[in-house]
Amino acid sequence: MVRAAHLVLLGLVIITRGIVTQRYASQSNDLDVVRHRCDRYPRYIYIGRDVTGTPIGMDVGTCQSPSGHATDRLVGPATRPGQIKPMTMLEVLRSRLAMSKSPGGELSGSYQVPSCPAVHECKPARTWVVRGLGTRLLHVTEHCECMRIPNICIRIPHVHVFYPGTSQETVVDVGQCTGHRECVATRMRPVPVTGLANSVLTHVKEACSHLGACMRVPHLEIHHEVFKSSNGTQRISLKEIDVGRCLGTCSPNHSTLCLLRNPKSPHNCLRALRSHQNTCTPIRFKSSQVLLHNRDSHTLHVVTACGCK
Repeated sequence: MVRAAHLVLLGLVIITRGIVTQRYASQSNDLDVVRHRCDRYPRYIYIGRDVTGTPIGMDVGTCQSPSGHATDRLVGPATRPGQIKPMTMLEVLRSRLAMSKSPGGELSGSYQVPSCPAVHECKPARTWVVRGLGTRLLHVTEHCECMRIPNICIRIPHVHVFYPGTSQETVVDVGQCTGHRECVATRMRPVPVTGLANSVLTHVKEACSHLGACMRVPHLEIHHEVFKSSNGTQRISLKEIDVGRCLGTCSPNHSTLCLLRNPKSPHNCLRALRSHQNTCTPIRFKSSQVLLHNRDSHTLHVVTACGCK
């Protein structure tokens, strides 16, 4: 009888230890999940005024890795991406100052949460493209992730969601360039996105490369083209034109321009203008005529060559 009671008690102790061990293991797994944090924090920007003249701000969000002690949940009210609220200009300035001093806001907890691991950075993983007050397009961060920085310059996916929450919602992988050195897009393709009332033109990054010597790279734009159909009527179609752009680095140019010389000694410069900058800029253009939406003619300048100036 006593032995049976001891066995029952021993079984309860083993079960209890198992539950406690499992609970600690679960908590340990939870800590592993949140070990590296990359969160979206609210960031309101001034987008205009409503009909009453009140300043309006929109939460476009920002990606930050919290530092210090934190729990799974941030202290403070949660906001949804793209939320609009009335705000004063003083609030806008205060919010920008607060974000620059403490991006994550006030955090609480009992264990250390480091930022993204080494060779990683906290960046937007999904972005909404919404229209503010008027025709201004705003990029609103939906959520963030710790993304690895590769040793080479590569293109990685980056999703833009146009007209979110509507029947015309469209998802486009516009891509982004990432790498240790200066990694930029060397080939971009225009993609029109049709919406409820109008279309939005976005540029998709197709190829990335480290920033090298100054050179011309393709840059496509969509313009209107008028042609006559078989029955003699005029029709307007869309045409892609490579207008080009200049990309790359230039060696420093330490040039001096003398502004005032000594009349008695012309070789002696009294006032000089020294320039140390040398930028990659277009040096040759080609002009062509294109049509605008209202069928007015417009001169389009196409970059044909780039150089350092």
